[in-house]
Amino acid sequence: MIQNSISDNRIVWLDVIRCVAMIMVIGVHCIDPFYISPTMRAIPEYTHWAAIYGSLLRPSVPLFVMMTGLLLLPVKKQPLGKFYKKRIYRVLFPFLIWSVLYSMFPWVTGVLGLPKEIIGDFFCYTQGQESQSLIDSLKDVAMIPFNFSHKENHMWYIYLLIGLYLYMPFFSAWIENADRKTKRAFLLIWIISLFIPYLKEYVANCLFERSGYVFGTDTWNEFGLFYYFAGFNGYLLLGHYVKKGNDWSLMKTLHTHVCRRILYHLYRVQHHSVKSQCDGNGDRTLLYLLQPQCATNDFGYLLTITKGCHHQLYCH
Repeated sequence: MIQNSISDNRIVWLDVIRCVAMIMVIGVHCIDPFYISPTMRAIPEYTHWAAIYGSLLRPSVPLFVMMTGLLLLPVKKQPLGKFYKKRIYRVLFPFLIWSVLYSMFPWVTGVLGLPKEIIGDFFCYTQGQESQSLIDSLKDVAMIPFNFSHKENHMWYIYLLIGLYLYMPFFSAWIENADRKTKRAFLLIWIISLFIPYLKEYVANCLFERSGYVFGTDTWNEFGLFYYFAGFNGYLLLGHYVKKGNDWSLMKTLHTHVCRRILYHLYRVQHHSVKSQCDGNGDRTLLYLLQPQCATNDFGYLLTITKGCHHQLYCH
């Protein structure tokens, strides 16, 4: 069991996971253009290898969320404002500064007399829609409180992280009073919600022509049956749950994770290949971070490593 503490001791293996997860995030952003670019999608070898590497790297972001749950849940008793100030402020101001810089970059290239195509070279999502207009850059700045632009797609995670920080003190109150059986019940319902992208793609769209609407959702209601259990809060709880460990041996945990990892890898590559042959676009559900394969692999990563710790560790 890993206990919370306010000491300066660090969990070294958790720092290693952070480093690995950061490398995985960089790798994911390197291969995403192979899914997105119509030119690259037209080359089967590109999408095939993108699917292979994607299967190895896709669990990256959920690992960060699980580490957040492992380290911070349950939140120690403190004024709500103190928790928000400590957690949100440290990411909010760097986020705003960098978002403004990204948004103003196209205008700066125009001031420097550079061709507008250079914007697409830096930000592949803007290719064909590059603009060096000051008005367009200011519009992107004005949109920062509401959403990211295609020049800083990776900032989506900061919106997610701030939302999790807002949610955690309330979620923590339930975690402190819930037993492990209740937590497992929550996780079971959450895992069911991870199948919703597949239901939208292959049931609602293909069988019933419902334009992706399932479980009570439609144009007037986006909050369906599993909405209140869906989302990255499940990864928070998974991280907290892993903290307690299990009664499996290290070898059993390792073998289970390796087998699951191989099956996940084969599924992603084969499924993407079949979809590519059918419609030429590949399977967009493979890009989702909220899917059962991704969740089980992230759970396996942390559980295997925590099982490898032979002494009691303390963290903030």
